[in-house]
Amino acid sequence: MLISYLVISYIAAMKIIVLACLVAVAVAAPQLEERVVELLRDDRVANEDGTFSYALEADNGINTAVSGSIGAEGQINQEGSYT
Repeated sequence: MLISYLVISYIAAMKIIVLACLVAVAVAAPQLEERVVELLRDDRVANEDGTFSYALEADNGINTAVSGSIGAEGQINQEGSYT
């Protein structure tokens, strides 16, 4: 009888510890702010032959520029940068 009480107490204590750990992780998680990002530049060109280019710049510092051309076997080759 005493052993079964100790086992039940041990299991209950383990559940409380696991719950406390989950609560600690949830509280410590970073709180994300919703922020509107404005585009400073949005240049896009799509040609009929399949070539394309685009350049984007946002006020949060993201800059990307990509150009694409048709390869020798009909594939699209892309090159560009992202910062």
